[in-house]
Amino acid sequence: MPTSRGNENLNAETFTGTQLVNARAYVDVERCVGCGICENVCRTGAIRVIDGVAQVDIKRCIGCGDCANVCPRNAISLKSI
Repeated sequence: MPTSRGNENLNAETFTGTQLVNARAYVDVERCVGCGICENVCRTGAIRVIDGVAQVDIKRCIGCGDCANVCPRNAISLKSI
């Protein structure tokens, strides 16, 4: 398994610079085309494209929203946990 590209101590209650985030990224598999843009921007390595669909490792996801912001199909959203 690849190593994280971010701070190993980050979690879903991470200060993003403006607010404390208590959310996780979720992928709508009906919209996802597996382009990999989200995987490339994920700062913690929480997203991997497997079998043509982005999948989120919720233990690594910090809820920053970078993936949702770059998804051209709007297939990723943040949901409160």
